[in-house]
Amino acid sequence: MRVQYLKHPDTPHWRHEPMVVLGEDDNGLWLGADHRTWLKKGDVPVPRNLHERGFLCTEPFVQLVVPGGWWTLIYNGPDRDLSHYIDIVTPAAVTADSVTFVDLDLDVTRDQSGTVVLDDEDEFLRHIARYGYPEQWVDRARATAAEMVVRLERLDEPFDSVCRSWRDQLLAP
Repeated sequence: MRVQYLKHPDTPHWRHEPMVVLGEDDNGLWLGADHRTWLKKGDVPVPRNLHERGFLCTEPFVQLVVPGGWWTLIYNGPDRDLSHYIDIVTPAAVTADSVTFVDLDLDVTRDQSGTVVLDDEDEFLRHIARYGYPEQWVDRARATAAEMVVRLERLDEPFDSVCRSWRDQLLAP
């Protein structure tokens, strides 16, 4: 499956492909990235050689796609400085082979020490003016980011044992 992030209205931003479909639970669709997954910036196709933009995933992660949600979670586990990375996005468009979001700039992260940060507020404000985000998007993005800060600080599920168990499944032989 391909995960495509766009910048409003339809400019390619980040793309992860292929992602492994791990399964679904009450939280949504869980995908995994491993050593076969290309992480690409912009609209460059999957590279045929290492000189093209992009890189192979070196530290596995899982991603939660929340049906109708204004956020998506990337859980890195203990392998990266940021264990949790939440992108504030428009609700996903999901097909049989792809997931597409519009990235609304705001990110909520948690590092290995447990520090939670709301990031990229300056970029969000610039893009509201530059791209004319609809007012509903602005309100939903702000409210969702505030909610995610609280939930990530408390490690409400699926941010604790649930995401760890999906990552364990990805890493299983």
